[in-house]
Amino acid sequence: MQDSIQQMKQLDFVKSQLTRYSGERKETGDRVMILCPFHSEKTPSASINVGHQYRPGQFFCFACGAKSSWDEVAPKLGLEPYKPGPPKDQSSLDLFMQRGMERLIENDGFEHSKFRFFDLPKNKMWRGIPTSFLCDLNGRLCYKWSSNYEKWGQTKFIHFPVVINKETHGYFLARLKKDTSDKQLPSYLLAKSTGGFNWSKLYGLWPFDYAIELMHSLKKKTIVLVEGQRDALRLLLNDIPAMCVFGTQSWSQNKGNLLEIAEVNRLILLFDGDCAGKLATSRMISVTEAQFKVTPLELWSMKGSPYRRFSRFEEPSKRAKKEGVNLWDPFNMPQCIVNKIKIDYF
Repeated sequence: MQDSIQQMKQLDFVKSQLTRYSGERKETGDRVMILCPFHSEKTPSASINVGHQYRPGQFFCFACGAKSSWDEVAPKLGLEPYKPGPPKDQSSLDLFMQRGMERLIENDGFEHSKFRFFDLPKNKMWRGIPTSFLCDLNGRLCYKWSSNYEKWGQTKFIHFPVVINKETHGYFLARLKKDTSDKQLPSYLLAKSTGGFNWSKLYGLWPFDYAIELMHSLKKKTIVLVEGQRDALRLLLNDIPAMCVFGTQSWSQNKGNLLEIAEVNRLILLFDGDCAGKLATSRMISVTEAQFKVTPLELWSMKGSPYRRFSRFEEPSKRAKKEGVNLWDPFNMPQCIVNKIKIDYF
């Protein structure tokens, strides 16, 4: 009886906290779908439990597989834990850093899945990107085996390996076609981590080898970091060394070390021109400025940015969406900004 009362109190607390959540959300029965704080996305793919039959506030992301209790995820959402206490040096998702590199030798770091692969047709376009370029990044069409139904799935994906220094450390799947249904399925699926560590946090920089090779060919030591995969692709097509970070909250010292070993000494932060991008830029400056020279490019404040029209509102991004206005990101920003980045830094 006491446990039931305690659970009800915690459930009420979680619900009241979620009313303060500023990101995009969608209520579906006993779940509240939100934007995952552990990887970059624009459509909610993470679930917060608000039902009575399970632990209130339990978090799970259907896209990247991250999971945690309410007390672990709440601070990452700008909300309060149910049982506040002294801050921990590391969250549970950082514990793999303490277990040493031995785990990497014992386990490849991501869950193996069965795929049926096909070559991408060349001279076509995928969401504005030439398929011939995707082939250069080892992109392949695939069907994924469904363990639940013991058959091949019907959804066709593009499979991209995440390669660091010629070694594959993970992969992600991109939907061949953008989901337009009411389900709003995530555009990208990350390989699930295994072995007690999160591969995307340890090695989540894509496409690392291609971008570093381009940087060296330009005789520069600068890399542009962006949130999403298509953002990186657009810049690379314009001969700008760029890579996505799979979520700004998944940054780790290991990622910084990989860039430093590759002779990078300057990071240009080019995140989305919305509220989340603004917050992410501030956070990334604080965790990278001790290791690199950091230059933030603020899409939300640039001349002509649609964000500026809504800056007087309490939640500019939500207001813009309500009025049907698309805010800038590195993929849809004007070409003149791309040209200026290339001239100024490369």
